Amino acid sequence: MSEDSKEARIVRKAVGEAEAGLKGLEKELRGVVKQFEKGAMTPAKGKAAAQKVTAFMKKQSQVTKLQNAPFFGELPLDVQDGVTWLDSVVNELNNVLGRLASALKLMQKKPDKDYGILVKASKELESYISQPPKGVGTLLKAAKAGKAAGDPMMAFLPFIILMWMIIDTVARGLNRKK
Repeated sequence: MSEDSKEARIVRKAVGEAEAGLKGLEKELRGVVKQFEKGAMTPAKGKAAAQKVTAFMKKQSQVTKLQNAPFFGELPLDVQDGVTWLDSVVNELNNVLGRLASALKLMQKKPDKDYGILVKASKELESYISQPPKGVGTLLKAAKAGKAAGDPMMAFLPFIILMWMIIDTVARGLNRKK
């Protein structure tokens, strides 16, 4: 087997670090969902989770841009596949992140006053997930039935559904890598 070029080693390492970063991100976001299920969610925790997602995305943009580098076609196929895989995961995450700013704003709403807005946003986001986590699904059912007015976790429901969408996207991306 021939020796990899310096560029190939650097890119392979970057893709490996990105994969490890995705696994870490998924684990951290699952912790945020657990905080919600325990009723311990706060706007600060939500904002911190959102910042972790955007920081990961910014870090990976340099790796995905390598597809346009003049040496990309000379890299081994497995390295090219790794960059292409990462680019597809980042693109899928970008589609979900388009909703992040509005979900963060919804966390500032009052669960009793703005109940209708929160339910509508939650229902809209729910259509993008297959199976919500247990605590999220329970609150979502209560909200649809009109029984969750005033629940302090209602303000976080759209955000948590969005976090679950991100977790699902990351999990699907990691499964494609295997």
